[in-house]
Amino acid sequence: MGVLALVGTRKGLFLLRAGDLRDSWQVEGPLLDGWGVFHAIVDERDSTIFAAANHLVYGPTVQRSSDGGKTWRRSQQISAGGFGILEAQALTGRIEESFIRRISSLEDDARRLLLVAAADPVGDPLLLLRACERLGIFVSALDADADGLLTVGERVTFRHPLVRSAVYRSADVQERRAVHRALADATDREVDPDRRAWHLAAAAAWPDDTVALELERSAGRAQARGGVAAAAAFLERATALTLDPARQVDRALAGAQASIYAGAFDAALRLAATAEARALDEFQRARVDLIRAQLAFAASRGSEATPRLLAAARRLEGLDASLARETYLDAFSAALFGARLNETVGLTDVARAASAAPRTPGCGSAVGRARHAGRRLRSGSPPLSGSVGDTLWRSDLGGGTTAVVVAGLRCRTRSLGRRERVLAVAASR
Repeated sequence: MGVLALVGTRKGLFLLRAGDLRDSWQVEGPLLDGWGVFHAIVDERDSTIFAAANHLVYGPTVQRSSDGGKTWRRSQQISAGGFGILEAQALTGRIEESFIRRISSLEDDARRLLLVAAADPVGDPLLLLRACERLGIFVSALDADADGLLTVGERVTFRHPLVRSAVYRSADVQERRAVHRALADATDREVDPDRRAWHLAAAAAWPDDTVALELERSAGRAQARGGVAAAAAFLERATALTLDPARQVDRALAGAQASIYAGAFDAALRLAATAEARALDEFQRARVDLIRAQLAFAASRGSEATPRLLAAARRLEGLDASLARETYLDAFSAALFGARLNETVGLTDVARAASAAPRTPGCGSAVGRARHAGRRLRSGSPPLSGSVGDTLWRSDLGGGTTAVVVAGLRCRTRSLGRRERVLAVAASR
C-alpha cells in the first residue's frame, strides 16, 4: 500500500511518498506555499488532508484539501465564538438522518425545547429556562420525551455534536426566528449585549438598521478583545440587515477585511461583491481593489498577488497614505513569498515604489534609520544591530541606489499599529 508522510514546515506542507520497502521517496511540495504548517493529518475515509497553518498576514486557520493538495479551502469548523451563521441546509449521512427521525418523533414541547438549546451554543441552563418560559414550553418535557438527546446540568449539552445541527436545520424558518427572539428577550442587554444582538439579528425577517448598528458595535468589541472571527461574523450579518446603501458599503468593506484576517475568504468575496454592487466613491473602489489583491495573495501566494497589491498601494497613495504604506508592506510580503514565481513584479519593484511613496507622520525616524542602513550596507559596514534592527533583505536597484528592509523599526503611525515589529522599506543613495 505504501507510506505517506506529511511534513509541516515554515515554508509549507510537504508530502513524502514511498513503497512498502521505503527504499526511495518522492517529495511533493511545498503545498500551501507561504503558510507555516504546524500539524497535518489525512482522513483515511476519503483521503482529505487537514492542515493547521499560520500566515504572516491572515493568521491561523485550518485548511483542507480533497484532491491531494492541489487546491485548498478553509475548514468551516473555525470558531467564531459561537457567532457563526447557521443556515438551513440539506443534511446527509446516516447519522444525521437517524437523528432527524428521532427528533421528528418527539412531542412538540420536547422538539421545541431542543430547538431553543440548539439555537444558543453557550449552553447556559438559566437562559434556556427563561427562553422556554417566554415560549410557553414546559421544561418537564425534557425528562418525559427528549429521548436522551439533551442533558441539562451545569451546562446544556447534546448527546452528539451532530444533534444540534440536525435540530436547528430541520426546523422551519418561522420556528427558528421565534426561538431567537425569545433568546434575545431572555438575554440581559447589560451583561451580554453581543449575544443579545446576535439573537436579534437571527430573529430579523427584514433589514433592520437598529439591529445592524448593534451588530456593528458588537463587532468593535469583539475586535478589541482579539475575536477577529466573531467580528467578521457580526459585520457580515450587519451588512445583510443594513438599509442605507452608503452604510452597507462601509460595513461590507469592513466585514470583508475582518473576514480575510479570520481566514474566511469565501465570506470576504461575498462581502466585496456586495460592496461592488453599490455606487462607490474613489476610496471605496480602492479598498475593494485592496481586498481582492489580499484574496489573491491568499490564493496564489505571490504570483498574482504582488502586482495587484502594488497597484492597490499606488492607488491608495493619494487617498490614504497610511493605508498605502501598509499595503506596500503586504506587497513586499507577497514578493518575498512568491519570489520564484514572480515574472513581472518583484522585490526591487516594490522597494522602489515604497521608497518613493509619501511619508506618513511618525515614520520619519524609521525611514531615516532604514536609509542609514542602506548607506551602511553599501559601504560594507557590519550588519546592523541594536535600535536600528536586523537586516532582512537588500538589493541594488541600479543607478547607485540600494534598497534595504529592516525588521525591528517601530512606527507610531496608525498604519503599522497592527504589527509590533514592522518592516521599514527605504532606498538610500
